[in-house]
Amino acid sequence: MAFNRSSTQQFNRLLDGHDLDQHWPLSFRLSMRSRRWLEALQPRGVFLDDDPERGAATAEYAVVLVAATGFAALLVALLKSGTVQSLLEGIVQRALSIG
Repeated sequence: MAFNRSSTQQFNRLLDGHDLDQHWPLSFRLSMRSRRWLEALQPRGVFLDDDPERGAATAEYAVVLVAATGFAALLVALLKSGTVQSLLEGIVQRALSIG
């Protein structure tokens, strides 16, 4: 069942004029209280299907961060290997011996 502003206004008028504890069954009272609570959480004028692209930039940013972290881990693993360390030491020694 879809709720719109007119149904919300009808329920609010219904609830404002009656004591829920005396006139309505427990299931209805609980559903109305939970409905009011959920409506209070939803910002006015903002609906879930307004913008299907909402959050896309954040998701892309997260994917880039995961890829960059993986690449950094790969570089650290390569730089810790003995072969790469000896190559880097050779480059540094040659650079220092020339000057």
